[in-house]
Amino acid sequence: MKASLMFLFVIIYANSYCQESQYFTPYFQSRASVKTEYVREYDRLDSVFIVMDFENDIQTSVGKFYGFSSSEQIDEFITYYKFLKFPQFKTENNFPSSSAEVLHKYDNGKDELYTILKNDSVKYVRAWNQNGRNILKNGSGNLTIQKRDENIEQTLIFQDSLLTSDFDVRLAKKDTIINLPDSFGEPVSGFESFYKKISPKIKYPRHARKSGIEGHVYIQFIVAKNGKLTDFEAKSNLGLGFEDQVIEILKSEAPWISAKLNGKPVQTQFILPFTFRLN
Repeated sequence: MKASLMFLFVIIYANSYCQESQYFTPYFQSRASVKTEYVREYDRLDSVFIVMDFENDIQTSVGKFYGFSSSEQIDEFITYYKFLKFPQFKTENNFPSSSAEVLHKYDNGKDELYTILKNDSVKYVRAWNQNGRNILKNGSGNLTIQKRDENIEQTLIFQDSLLTSDFDVRLAKKDTIINLPDSFGEPVSGFESFYKKISPKIKYPRHARKSGIEGHVYIQFIVAKNGKLTDFEAKSNLGLGFEDQVIEILKSEAPWISAKLNGKPVQTQFILPFTFRLN
């Protein structure tokens, strides 16, 4: 099965045309107007789009997309499914009859996950471990991945081709981060109110304003079981004090509503985006 899937991707790619390439902000959140490390390429063969994502020139995924007329529609579709598990960020599915088959890859280029995106659901058809062995049997199985940070192990649990559990074990800290809780952590007053409250606190760095520098800042942090925000880390490198300022503001924030799993509070991880634009 794996060989035939890959053969199909290769054949379609070899005969595709109408190539388009777009740069993106980190984590492919939105299109960027300048060159970045995140690149998405689109190739079209009749009514089928072949879409490939690259990070630092390393291919992270390749997929076939059905029922689209433009690359912008595909971006919206991908974002919709990316946030499907986050009810507070969920939007309307503007392409209910469209679908996609996506092959995700490890950093070393080996296959990781083969998924089908359709009908507001992500089905996992194949899942390979880092040694190249398919671990799914009748759509069920456990996959443990050594993440880029060697002190973190991620475990994915599948049942009937659905992802039912996803968690990280931080080996050095001997704790667990739940990536797929029943309900996610959030600010007490909600995200819209949260952003409105902290926006006036963020000051545009003086040198950046003089130099006309704009961009996106991404801050990763933990929402602890008691709702406290901890373990802040900048996942962007805009510099000039952008990231440091946002982290200091987040450190002063009141505890959030913690995530829940089986009715109990659990520890989760967030990456929040902040956009800096000059008027």
